Amino acid sequence: MKTKGRNGLMTYLQEYYKIQKDILLVYRPTLKNSWSTRHWYLGEKWQPHIKYNHRLILRDEVVLEYDDDNKSLNSRLAQRVCRKLESVGISYARWRSGNKSHHIHFFIKPKEARSVSLLKKVVLKHFGTYYYDETKDKIYEYMVEGAKRILPDLRLASDNHLIRAEYGVHEKTQKNKTPVKVCEKYPKPCSVPVECWETYMALRRTSIKRKVTMASQSLKDLPGFKFISSYDFKDAEDGRERAMFILIHVLKDSYKEKEEFKKFLYDWYKYNGGYKLSEWDVKHKVDYHWNRNYNIGERQINDLLEQIGREDLIQH
Repeated sequence: MKTKGRNGLMTYLQEYYKIQKDILLVYRPTLKNSWSTRHWYLGEKWQPHIKYNHRLILRDEVVLEYDDDNKSLNSRLAQRVCRKLESVGISYARWRSGNKSHHIHFFIKPKEARSVSLLKKVVLKHFGTYYYDETKDKIYEYMVEGAKRILPDLRLASDNHLIRAEYGVHEKTQKNKTPVKVCEKYPKPCSVPVECWETYMALRRTSIKRKVTMASQSLKDLPGFKFISSYDFKDAEDGRERAMFILIHVLKDSYKEKEEFKKFLYDWYKYNGGYKLSEWDVKHKVDYHWNRNYNIGERQINDLLEQIGREDLIQH
């Protein structure tokens, strides 16, 4: 599939439309703009002259992204994924995001999968799990001593998730998403590897059992939540901030005094190695979310545990 120039988004949309009819497009050119300019491709409000820079990830689309602060590491990881995809005959498109990350897009045939998002998460982990030894600056396929596990962003497997559109401008850098390599047959859907199906089916059975047994159990009683809220939670910066979001919305009702909760949260953050956020930043997060309610459930906790490599704490 060949296309040129920033208007190439329209070429991709034409191909994606053959796979899925409902494609949501969003125009948000700068960080100051809202997310409110949303149009369905070819819908009544769709305007072809607008340079949409986000779109909905399609139902059968897998998007793999590494977003480490180390740009070189992101690129090297993306190269390894692409070689692995090529080895099994999967057609993909690899893009620079316009910032530090790389996006790899490809399509799957989900067949009879009842939970496509779960299947996509399995596929992401299958093709995107690596181990990195920072002291040696080496990437490994399997766990070795001294290396940390690296996963792509598993949130991109969720339903109704947006991704930067092809050639779309990055709000922060004002650079466009640009292609590195687009396979000739892309976006041809591919068959899911047998090992992914087997893993998916096992997880699906476990998920159904867990829904039955966890219906009446408090989130605070989960081993994973106890770990997140403890002073033993030391992980990547992204992990800490996601954990903080969960803690705020699960624990805030347990505190009568907001200032007391702010103190607990800042102590938790600093003790667990947080350094990017100041005390004011942490307190501001509490102020912002204090009167806002988000439905935090077991899924969000388990997603975080998966992201940081602590699946052993997921209660089955």
